[in-house]
Amino acid sequence: NDGKLYNAREFKDFYPGKDGREKWTGAEKSVERRLARNNKAYSVYEFRDYYHDLLGEEGWVSEWEKAKPEQRKASDGSWYTWDDFVKHYGDKKAWDMWDSAKPARKTGEL
Repeated sequence: NDGKLYNAREFKDFYPGKDGREKWTGAEKSVERRLARNNKAYSVYEFRDYYHDLLGEEGWVSEWEKAKPEQRKASDGSWYTWDDFVKHYGDKKAWDMWDSAKPARKTGEL
């Protein structure tokens, strides 16, 4: 773990072979989420479902690109983005701190 976020292709290149597939499946909880207008954090798939009927195929993508990143509540009681966690805790410790931080909402909830 080098503390970086990867898409599927980048992840496969970084972790080749069977071990990479297992790590990819295990990384599901670390999926990127962004805030919709209702101030809830959604994965890209949930975000599309939330906006597609309202904005169409191109509209939801534009909204995703403008959306603010998810924040989580740290042990000090403040809300921080993933980038803030990395800046404060470093590349490796940030993962554990992010995973233990309280999300704004439960994963997969629409």
